[in-house]
Amino acid sequence: MVENNSLKQKGKNQNPLVPWLGISDELWEKVPRNILKEEEIPEQRTIQFALVGVQSNQELVQHYSSWSRLQRATAWLKRFVEYLRTRRVPSEVHLSVRELQAAEVCIRKQVQAECFLDELRSLDSQRELNLKSKLKSLRPFIKDGLILVGGRLNNSGLSILQRHPIVLPVNHKVTRLIFERIHLEQLHCGPQALLAEVRRRYWPLSSRVMARSVVSRCVRCTRAKPTFNAPLMAPLPKERVQVAQPFAVTGDDFAGPIIIRSGIRRVIGVKAWIAVFVCFTTRAVHLEMVEDLDNGTNFVGARRELYTHLKAAHPQIAQRGIEWRFNPQSAPHFGGLWESAVKRAKHHLTRMMSDAKLTIGELSTLLCQIEACLNSRPLTPMSSDPSDLEVLTPAHFLVGSPISLPPEVDLRQEPLNSLRRWKYRR
Repeated sequence: MVENNSLKQKGKNQNPLVPWLGISDELWEKVPRNILKEEEIPEQRTIQFALVGVQSNQELVQHYSSWSRLQRATAWLKRFVEYLRTRRVPSEVHLSVRELQAAEVCIRKQVQAECFLDELRSLDSQRELNLKSKLKSLRPFIKDGLILVGGRLNNSGLSILQRHPIVLPVNHKVTRLIFERIHLEQLHCGPQALLAEVRRRYWPLSSRVMARSVVSRCVRCTRAKPTFNAPLMAPLPKERVQVAQPFAVTGDDFAGPIIIRSGIRRVIGVKAWIAVFVCFTTRAVHLEMVEDLDNGTNFVGARRELYTHLKAAHPQIAQRGIEWRFNPQSAPHFGGLWESAVKRAKHHLTRMMSDAKLTIGELSTLLCQIEACLNSRPLTPMSSDPSDLEVLTPAHFLVGSPISLPPEVDLRQEPLNSLRRWKYRR
């Protein structure tokens, strides 16, 4: 609109609108007659894009102080994201094993993406790693989005994580949470046993420092750790250094007493003891709960009873090669091997029981767990070379593998149809 009618006051020749109005009709824009009415215009959704710079955020990891809580929180977040994508309500109320395993894989990938981004890009593009990279000596490779340690054990019968463990960074919160979880699962084991158990699945950088740090910061281990001056060790007996079958030569001892719940009303508790059997050759340990007293003379009483029946049972005992040898009464320094086994059993027992009173069934179950931990401890110093074989444990002489190692789920046996293939690929 022209204000104040300024064009009306000008003449025909001076008015700029006159030539414009005289243009031919062919130059005018053709407007279609079938113009849609306002109510007939179809609704169209507007799509807007926004580019935002995303930085690495460890707020979720720093928020949780245990591995199980972090794993469950990640699993719930993944379930919520899946619901937003598909709008399908899961049939199961609680988290399944598959969801927890998928959350664990997601956490591993996120940690490696934060700490080994350059290595991931180089390995993904099949380029050589930087000479200054900490992973250069491990000969790493990528499998299912994770950096695994290379090696020469591809044709062995070990699981994929035992042959090629997952690389973990040093001084990362997730690495410490994994060490702390395994430390609790192994009933507050020492640094050497903790490191051996971690390396069956992971290969953390500077792992010895992390193992010692986790054990030294454990409150229960600090309270229960005794301090004493170690005496000079005597030469090993010949039964310890000669080849023999497991438990061919066995040392026995009692430990206790332990107050357990009797199950009877108005009875506070009863005493129980632990019978410890130690193999001289393999140092394997077997634990049994007994309800009788050891005052240093009951083994002598057992020997006397054996002597009374020796004449009748001598052929069978001699034929089976059974021979009893007794150390002096109240002389624990004569049996350092089984006394050491008692100390290791009490190491786990005091940290797990504390002041609690267990039932007979609960104590028997706990002793089975302690026995598995003792038989899965390393017998030899551990090597820092990822190409070396698995560390030797007493369980290798008994069952051929560590007892405390859980079975690994093999996803290769899953049917690769359209519904489950995404599980295999993840």
